[in-house]
Amino acid sequence: MQLLHRYEIIVLILLAIASLPGITQGQSLTYVANYEDAACTWTPTQFVFTSVANATCASTGAPRCSAVSGSSIRRYEACSTPSQYTDVLKTAFRSKLYLVAKTYSDPGKCEVLDQVTAYVADNLCHVAVDGASSFRVTTIIESGFAVLTTYNGKTCSGAGQDEELNYSNLTTTTCTDGGDQLFSMGGATNKWSVMSVFSDSECALNPINLQVYHRFICDAERNPASAECGVLINTLYSTWSCAEDYVAFIENALGDGVPFLVEEWFYDVPNCTQLEHLMVYPADGSCISMDWPSYKVHLHHNGTVTFDTFGSSNCTGDPETQSFDRARLTANTCVADSTTKYSIGGVTPQWRAIAIYESDACSTDPVQLTYTMDFICEPRTSRGDSGCVIGQQVMTSSVSDCTDDYFAFTAGEYEEDHPHVLVENYVGDGECSELESASVYSADGLCHDSSDGLTSFSVTFEPDLSITMEIYEGANCNGTNSSQQVTRDLLESHECFEGDKKFYTGGINIELPTTEPPTTEPPTTEPPTTEPPTTEPPTTEPPTTEPPTTETPTTEAPTLPPTESPSLPTETPAPTEVNEVATDAPTTDPAAPVSPVTGVTTGAPTTEPSVTVPPTESPTEQPTVVSSSSKISQPATSLLVLWMLLPAITCHLLDCLA
Repeated sequence: MQLLHRYEIIVLILLAIASLPGITQGQSLTYVANYEDAACTWTPTQFVFTSVANATCASTGAPRCSAVSGSSIRRYEACSTPSQYTDVLKTAFRSKLYLVAKTYSDPGKCEVLDQVTAYVADNLCHVAVDGASSFRVTTIIESGFAVLTTYNGKTCSGAGQDEELNYSNLTTTTCTDGGDQLFSMGGATNKWSVMSVFSDSECALNPINLQVYHRFICDAERNPASAECGVLINTLYSTWSCAEDYVAFIENALGDGVPFLVEEWFYDVPNCTQLEHLMVYPADGSCISMDWPSYKVHLHHNGTVTFDTFGSSNCTGDPETQSFDRARLTANTCVADSTTKYSIGGVTPQWRAIAIYESDACSTDPVQLTYTMDFICEPRTSRGDSGCVIGQQVMTSSVSDCTDDYFAFTAGEYEEDHPHVLVENYVGDGECSELESASVYSADGLCHDSSDGLTSFSVTFEPDLSITMEIYEGANCNGTNSSQQVTRDLLESHECFEGDKKFYTGGINIELPTTEPPTTEPPTTEPPTTEPPTTEPPTTEPPTTEPPTTETPTTEAPTLPPTESPSLPTETPAPTEVNEVATDAPTTDPAAPVSPVTGVTTGAPTTEPSVTVPPTESPTEQPTVVSSSSKISQPATSLLVLWMLLPAITCHLLDCLA
């Protein structure tokens, strides 16, 4: 192609040191810019910024666009101080797209900036600033791709070297694998392009599908006509919109309370961090006809989702079904060996609570509670009755309800002095990171049948506040059993047990033996008193000639451990954030230690146990010790000092008389 005459502008700029990471004090940036008009007023084709010493940036007279000796390139020379190089580029390229490549002198860290090169991204060939090579930046607006191709000659002919960049490459801010370059696209709007698909020609009903894409320039801004309702294919219609928050856009488009399945597609496997685009399907069980194929999404009471894909336009025939459990929907990872990830939006799951009672009227404390996450949970209050259901077992009944906080729900089901244990059940990596369900067991040491009537259990608190859990494969605590011992430390710390459980307790009021202090804990030491000596005047009685008897100080007994297990936390982790655990446990002690893992108080009971103070007289065989915390009056102190100094004074007087 016939190229225009090219001109070159060189502007020496001293930039504010703080505005450029990596540019140290005593350094500036110079830049060279190519223009294709003699006045240097068109959009530039390339900028190259280079780090130099401040001394290089000296005044060169009035700015001017001049020809370079021996060529048709013109040079614009100046020295100025704008805030930062990004401002220079925004002003120069105006509304045009341009690719920015930042090169650093510390590979792998990318903290010390060395050079910045900007290329106009117009899909055309341009001569580089060196006057000998050329480049072309090709952008694929629909997919958010860009390709930088560099050539050895001036005409972009022959074999070139390609640098392919997707949207994630153009938005990352950290170097990896020893790299020394970061790329970005200037002039882009950075908005999401959203296509809404409708089944009616007016695009007035709720959309049956939404598709969200990364674009350098949002479709509705690049082509305003696309924002109007138009034919997509056959009987489907569409509109394009721009959104800064696509989640809020989707919820508003589908309406309040409408659940939807999100299918995200990523560039990278298996990390799934570089998003390419996503699809949104209403999850109300209706047929979603995309001409071909068609889909159905069902939410189920057990917290699972089925996604049916039909090879027809009207959801007929045998579908290909994908099923996702709650752990998969909240795992925030791609499906195995794929680039897709699924999640549910538009609806807040709740915990379905089922309480089992050993009575026929749901009137006693429950012997067991189970909690499972449910997308469609019907609360007991909506049924217009007590909700109590008589079980098939003799004298059993149950209640089904919904809650956002299973700790609070559990506390409301039991009397304050009814001991019980809450167990959180996890799946996944063996580190208790993906919460699946929770169960509560009456811990009265008696045998109780489980909710299925096929198994049974007994939970007993031991004198040291550990627990023993016996689970039987038959009713009435018959058949094979498995036993678990859970220490008091685990009950207080709520640490992960055997990779899939955490324990909490409530309603515990067991007195520990007080005859002997625990042998594993050293006695506590009282700190020295900070009170000043009393200011009472000394007594007028003459000092006695006998040494004072030193009394054995009062020694406090070691503080006994709490006699109550920590109460249940008051808040349940939100079902959608299953990696969180409750962070608050009820306590009246503001200084109670807090677990660094869960944030729950680990050793503060609701009331302080009384401490028994032993008699002040110690056994005769114990040595006499003066405690640092003992309070000795000023007269007694004076007498003691005088008695200790008396021999020395007497000896001194005798020497003097001699």
